[in-house]
Amino acid sequence: MTLSGPTAVNHEAGELGSVVSLAASFPGEPEDRMRTLIRRYIEETTIAEWPMMARHSAKTNVTPLALAEAMQLTLTLTPQTRGQEVAQRQIATALENALEARRQRIIISQSQVNPVKWSCMAVQAICTLIAIAMVHSDSRRTSAIAMGLFATGVAVSVLLIVSHNRPFTGDISVGPGPLLQVEPETLARAKGRPALPCCSDKRVTQDLRNAVEHFGRGAQWRRQADRVADRRIGTARPDAG
Repeated sequence: MTLSGPTAVNHEAGELGSVVSLAASFPGEPEDRMRTLIRRYIEETTIAEWPMMARHSAKTNVTPLALAEAMQLTLTLTPQTRGQEVAQRQIATALENALEARRQRIIISQSQVNPVKWSCMAVQAICTLIAIAMVHSDSRRTSAIAMGLFATGVAVSVLLIVSHNRPFTGDISVGPGPLLQVEPETLARAKGRPALPCCSDKRVTQDLRNAVEHFGRGAQWRRQADRVADRRIGTARPDAG
């Protein structure tokens, strides 16, 4: 099943969020390690993979190292209870689904409307405008109004098609906002707030800020991400006292 760009990103973020939630079934080092791997994957995706998708150079045949390590960690877990056994299976399934959503995301980033379709649409629009002008040739005012309305409809249709053509490129491109919301610490770093001790790499932090600024110029996800951060960062950050 082929998804749209925003749907693929939301699906991927949802599966990663499930992994983070289920990792709490293995408290201590396994949970911390899993959260670190998911955080690293999100950072690498935001910093490196998103620009590659904009250039149509991202590859589906390369498995992200962070997700591969997360899968290996999942398979090496030793469940002690029935609940942990269920959680282990669900984590493995969620990671597989996240990889599939990533593959769909990259495939969508490489898709574009066939030039033949654009040509057919242009010819049809021109023919229809000529027909409208001929039908209303006895009234210039009526002809102008009818042609204006039709031209407006064509412009809206073109804009709709463009929004789905190369959806990860341009001012109306799909951003990584849903992925950044999975881990509050990652979003905090992107917003320029103090990070948790495990996220103190200044270079990565700056790269995240640059990525947020790049995608925030033309996307609406940043405002939503900021609102989520305002609600979640305070509980994720260590108390000042």
